[in-house]
Amino acid sequence: MDLKEVADEVGHDAAYHAAYTRLLGCLQPDHSAAVVIARVKAFSDRACACARADTACLDTAKAELDRFLEVAWPQQAGYTRADKTALAAQLREFERCHEVGPP
Repeated sequence: MDLKEVADEVGHDAAYHAAYTRLLGCLQPDHSAAVVIARVKAFSDRACACARADTACLDTAKAELDRFLEVAWPQQAGYTRADKTALAAQLREFERCHEVGPP
């Protein structure tokens, strides 16, 4: 199966896939474990700062985190076990605040 067939199978054209791959390559240095963990912590802090009843604030934080992770998530393949554990802890904290609002 060539790149075009794979891209068609997942609903993207080959140009999109090539551009996405280039983008990931360009962003690689900016998505080291330390940077990604810090960014996820910032999203977590932001979600925890939302009022419990402010679903718009919580949903906006979630949407922005999802957009960030779409690009940053593939980079974690090279992270150490400790980095992955720290990232998972930050994601759990985000989800805790997103689900129930700040403590």
